[in-house]
Amino acid sequence: GDRLSLMTIRSNDQFNTTYTDLNMPYATGTMSREDSMLSYRYGAVFHPTKYSSIYFASGVSYNPAAEFGTLSSAGNNAANALLPPEKNNVREFGVKVDLIPNKLTWSGALFKIEKTNLRIPTDPNNTTGPLVLNGLAISQGVEFGLVGKITDQWQITAGYAYTDTEI
Repeated sequence: GDRLSLMTIRSNDQFNTTYTDLNMPYATGTMSREDSMLSYRYGAVFHPTKYSSIYFASGVSYNPAAEFGTLSSAGNNAANALLPPEKNNVREFGVKVDLIPNKLTWSGALFKIEKTNLRIPTDPNNTTGPLVLNGLAISQGVEFGLVGKITDQWQITAGYAYTDTEI
């Protein structure tokens, strides 16, 4: 069989929202936002043996201001209609090995997630001030897993993850 598999997904995401706050007059309570973003994901899986694989995956995605279905005209609200999307970059490298074929599998992975254009206050000491897209959040770490089938009706799953996050 094939020992190397490649995958690429690209899409031009269109996000268009019109939101009306019924507590406000129509002229000031209706807001809209349209974002067009090119997102992609790609990866590769290599099978050095029948019972092992090594993979790498990477991708870019976005969080638009109206990601929760609302918009706001308030400058300190993350759903502010004037704020462009936050951008997410994800990279992961991992290994999976059947220690006992079809009975016991071990996996391990390193990952890094970067969110750029993070919505942050212009003044961290003033929560009523406007937000700007100037922050960075990084989450990186390692995870391990062990999955086994002791009998047809008894399975085990164990996992450990360590994440280091900085904003």
